[in-house]
Amino acid sequence: MMDLGKNCIHSTTGKPYIKSIRGGRNIAKGNRSANRTHAFVVEFDNAEDRDYYLDVDEAHSAFVEFVAPMLASPNIAVDFRNDEF
Repeated sequence: MMDLGKNCIHSTTGKPYIKSIRGGRNIAKGNRSANRTHAFVVEFDNAEDRDYYLDVDEAHSAFVEFVAPMLASPNIAVDFRNDEF
């Protein structure tokens, strides 16, 4: 997952386009995290880069294909804008 930051290259610029990736192991107490073991935040400069990542990028698609069989339950994705409530 963490390597996607350098492996996801935009086809028009030839450069990495993910602003940042961070994540870690779930350390929440109790059963409030629906048995999720890890969380990741992938940050983009704009919605166009996010959409390229989700819909076009071959490195991301290959990662999804690789990791999907290892997931015990469906993953959860949330898109948000920082500080918009």
